[in-house]
Amino acid sequence: MGSLFRAVKESKPFKKADLLIIPLLMLASALAIFLLSPGGGSYAEIYADGKLVRVMPLDVDAEFVYHFDEGRKNVITVKGGKVSVSYADCADKICTHYPPTDRASSSIICLPHKLVIIVRGGENEYDGVV
Repeated sequence: MGSLFRAVKESKPFKKADLLIIPLLMLASALAIFLLSPGGGSYAEIYADGKLVRVMPLDVDAEFVYHFDEGRKNVITVKGGKVSVSYADCADKICTHYPPTDRASSSIICLPHKLVIIVRGGENEYDGVV
């Protein structure tokens, strides 16, 4: 039993070939996810507190200001075919750091304001994988 423990302790976890194969597998996986993900959407649905409040086409540059109770607001911007939150007066402002998106089924969420933006309408859009 002692020799088995010593052999495991002294063995190297990776060989030189492993250090090349692992990054290649990771790159191939990331590329497959990117290529198989849904294409660009054609409109964005904006939900506040679970209710649909606006639909914005992505082929028209526009800005929508949603006002919440107590003077709080979010500014949703469509520019260059992509949607983003350009302004939020919530404490963490995480939603403003989401990159602009046009990917079908992608979303932008402002949790403090209970605001959700979902891109819809891509030709490859799907609801799930079975």
